[in-house]
Amino acid sequence: MNEFALAISSCLCWSVMLTRMMLVVDTGKYEEALEIFSKMQEAGVKPDKAACNILVEKCCKAGETWPITQILQYMKENHLVLRYPLFLLALETFKAAGERDALLRQVHPHISVECIDNERVVEYEGNDFEDPSSLDRGLVWVLLKKQNLQAVDSLLTELMDRNIKLDSELMSAIVHVNCGHCRVDGALLTYKYSVKTGIKLERTAYLALIGCLIRSNTFTDIVEIVVEMTSTGHSLGVYLASLLIYRLGCARRPTCAAKIFDSLPDDQKCVATYTALVGVYFAAGTADKGLKIYKTMRKKGIYPSLGTYCVLVAGLEKLSRVSNAETYRKEKKSLRKDAYFRESIPMEEKICDLLFARDVVS
Repeated sequence: MNEFALAISSCLCWSVMLTRMMLVVDTGKYEEALEIFSKMQEAGVKPDKAACNILVEKCCKAGETWPITQILQYMKENHLVLRYPLFLLALETFKAAGERDALLRQVHPHISVECIDNERVVEYEGNDFEDPSSLDRGLVWVLLKKQNLQAVDSLLTELMDRNIKLDSELMSAIVHVNCGHCRVDGALLTYKYSVKTGIKLERTAYLALIGCLIRSNTFTDIVEIVVEMTSTGHSLGVYLASLLIYRLGCARRPTCAAKIFDSLPDDQKCVATYTALVGVYFAAGTADKGLKIYKTMRKKGIYPSLGTYCVLVAGLEKLSRVSNAETYRKEKKSLRKDAYFRESIPMEEKICDLLFARDVVS
């Protein structure tokens, strides 16, 4: 086995064993958890600082001191320390159990006894460690940091079954990492987790997921994702909406494109998005439907831009509607002449021309 394959194997082994150990701790089987902890070391995949912190935190919340002692001994031998708030929590756990905290202080010689007073402990008791999901969040971050996305998938499935809600920042990060690795299934799993638990992803996460689906020619979930994105208060914007509609047209998905258009707020149903939809039907070979959309646009008082005429002329010529194409070619020439006398051009028209003012319909 070469070095790369060995590294991948080690990473997978680390994450699988870590996930198993955390799940065992959650069920109160501390002896089994420590056995896995030892096997990890024997396998050469030693638990790191983050894993030790999570394990100690779980044990503290359960009031179990003897597993903490075992973990602290390992930390002492490997020069690892707890985060300060967690050190305080462990200190309180030993105190509540009436046990000595000598080993805890040996592992943390940099923390003086004088700086630990009742006020600081009380202040810590009100922070986010009271939320059980913080433990699961920490484990997900560890796995994500190690790029073990299969383990992340498994853990998310487990948490989803338990209906545990994570935060938007973490879920959005998982979507981004999965999309960066072209893992459509992993990104979709995270998205569905967010929908089930009512988590609003960041706008960039929705966009990354949509882009990943388009690149992989997976279009079945795009409409649902756009609708969900809109319902959470995020907007595609005119440029991205027009581009998405056009790309769906290129993929011969006119129904999906029309649904995306219909889901847009009224202020984004403008010359750019209408032009994109016209191009969708031309690409699908239905010239009459494309012309119908164009006429609807005109009835709503929306004027065509240079990009609109480029789509009309190119699309009609491709579908052998030469007479219609010639009519719009003349209107296009007239528009170009009038353009010299216009003081300003609306942003929607600029976007339309940017996307369609060249021969983009093929």
